[in-house]
Amino acid sequence: MLNREPTTIPSQIDLPPRVAVQIVSQGIRIRFGRSLVTITGVLLGIAFLSAAWTSQLIRHGVREEDRLRAEAGRMLSFLEAETGPVRDRRIVIYSAGALAAEETKLLEQLQRRRAEVIAGDAATSEALGNAAAVILAGAGPFDAVPWTALASRSVVAPTRSAAARPPQLTARWVPLAREIRPEEQARLEQEQLRERYRLVWILSIALLVTVMGISNAMLMSVTERFREIGTMKCLGARSSFIRRMFLIESGFMGFCGGLAGALLGCLFAIALQAVSYGPALVLASINYLALAGVIGGTLVCGILLSVVAALYPAAVAARMTPAAALRSNV
Repeated sequence: MLNREPTTIPSQIDLPPRVAVQIVSQGIRIRFGRSLVTITGVLLGIAFLSAAWTSQLIRHGVREEDRLRAEAGRMLSFLEAETGPVRDRRIVIYSAGALAAEETKLLEQLQRRRAEVIAGDAATSEALGNAAAVILAGAGPFDAVPWTALASRSVVAPTRSAAARPPQLTARWVPLAREIRPEEQARLEQEQLRERYRLVWILSIALLVTVMGISNAMLMSVTERFREIGTMKCLGARSSFIRRMFLIESGFMGFCGGLAGALLGCLFAIALQAVSYGPALVLASINYLALAGVIGGTLVCGILLSVVAALYPAAVAARMTPAAALRSNV
């Protein structure tokens, strides 16, 4: 007699993660070109993010330098409002006492603008008569200044608000140290807010493009491996194993691209800021513990973005039926 007892279908074997890692590493070697393109996409997106964060970290470290430059720039703008552009114009400097950092920056900006800067003790009567401006730097007193030798068309510009105008002076008296007006402060804060919004917008677009690129590359990888996926399912691979395999692959590419992008972005930001502030100031102002946090944070961000971008392709691969996958001609 025939045995009519129901046949028990054995349960599928759940393969360990190391098997998925071996299959993924072999697949990356076989499709190295496509994997390299995906890693490059992650690298560029994370490098942009890392460079932006590192630049913000450096700018926070050199904020005092920015303040000094901004104050010196305001002084120079007040001076040029009276004299016109200082390029190739004669500027006589009288200094009394130690100079403040803002005053030193002002002298540097005058030299950078290619003004003809002459020290007061070396200035002749002719030089004083032809000078576009006489700058009084320091706390004073300015007993060495020949007030009567200054032409009436000249500009005398003290850098300290406490300086008093001599009664015998006939030239124009233009104080350079002025308080920031409320409307000017509001305008500066508005510009800083717009800059932050612009940075967030650019970073969001860059990361979105990175995610879309990774997702597209993983979908292409799924399409190319229809028969491979069907074969593994016929041999007993579970859908969870297929899904895990693609997530491991995307996570590995996110790690490689994220690590390279984080390092390259940091180096690029440091080099770029060194052009503006000088290598010594930039390297001295960096909080290296925070910089390590930036590198680690961008690396984690690269891995997470890659895994998130691979969720849909991995789900597509896991839902495939073996028969449909084996019939594919791709």
